[in-house]
Amino acid sequence: MSTMHHDDSFDIESRKPEMVMSYNATKGGVDSMDQMCHALTTKRKTNRWPMLLFYNLLDLASIASLVIWRKLNPDDKLSGEDDRVLFNLAIAKALVLPQLERRQAQTNLSRNLRYTINTALEDDTAKTRPAEEASVSTDSTATRKRGRCCICRRQNDN
Repeated sequence: MSTMHHDDSFDIESRKPEMVMSYNATKGGVDSMDQMCHALTTKRKTNRWPMLLFYNLLDLASIASLVIWRKLNPDDKLSGEDDRVLFNLAIAKALVLPQLERRQAQTNLSRNLRYTINTALEDDTAKTRPAEEASVSTDSTATRKRGRCCICRRQNDN
């Protein structure tokens, strides 16, 4: 239903209502948005309708933000025609980065998680932190048995 058309006028050539002709003339944006959503989507199989709604909103928001980014930054490397994957990855990293930095500051993280966060942040201190933490030993850590490396596989044991 359209709120723009209030009368029962018809197009003479096609003998269709003006409301239908107006819809057909302006539906291209919806079709291209649907096509872009299906080409690269975040949707997953779920039986919960709020999750379906969330996935759909996430797809629509990523496409809308890409369109705005391309208008504001036409010369950027993420503004190319086929760079939607790179744009989505850049958005994801920008959204996750503050949380990763907060988690990295916590002292009670496991070595594996700290290594994963440092790898994701591409932090150069990832290699020096375990050595610094090992050099500072307290009485409780000195009596514990040394654990195995959580990064290396058991195949590398000598």
